[in-house]
Amino acid sequence: MHLLDKFTIGRVRYLVWNTAEQIPDTAGIALLLSGRYGVGADHLIVIAPGEAQATRCFGADGTPQPVDALARQAALTLVHAGKAMAAAVFWNDGGESSQLAIEYSEVRLTDSFFRRLTASRRRMKIAG
Repeated sequence: MHLLDKFTIGRVRYLVWNTAEQIPDTAGIALLLSGRYGVGADHLIVIAPGEAQATRCFGADGTPQPVDALARQAALTLVHAGKAMAAAVFWNDGGESSQLAIEYSEVRLTDSFFRRLTASRRRMKIAG
């Protein structure tokens, strides 16, 4: 069983990959984020274990995208401050704090689904 964090800021849904497991390839990320066959998210934020500042972001199609500063901060706050966060205080560019509602949930991936995410990567290794 693989545990991931999912949060929503406004109407944008983020999934946080904070595990030592290797991330899926582009097709696996697209499957994971799919609203029909996956968990339904707009972006995947990957936080490298032990390197909290090293983050990457992928879109729903599995392609790399720039990490939104607010989403990055929310993901790091969730990982470090605890899981039951319904709201968080962030500093805006003017140095003033503002309250921002964040919906949070946990996502559990079965081993079977996780194997589907990484299947195309294994096929490439066997073929190549």
